[in-house]
Amino acid sequence: MLTDIGLPKIAGLQLFHELRAVQPSVKVVFCTGFVEDAKQAELLATGALAIIQKPYRVGEVLRVIQGALDKVLET
Repeated sequence: MLTDIGLPKIAGLQLFHELRAVQPSVKVVFCTGFVEDAKQAELLATGALAIIQKPYRVGEVLRVIQGALDKVLET
């Protein structure tokens, strides 16, 4: 799943936790305009595969998604 951390009706992290309650194997890559180092570490510790900083380029998104898929396939 690729989601923004700041969504209009639900926070991305809350969405991730709710989806994980239904489907524990769900994987997530967050995107955000800004995230503090401590929050980034928390997201990664919670199970996020990666965090993409905005503004981003298509090539960067593809690289991060490929890296996330590689991590999933390794397990």
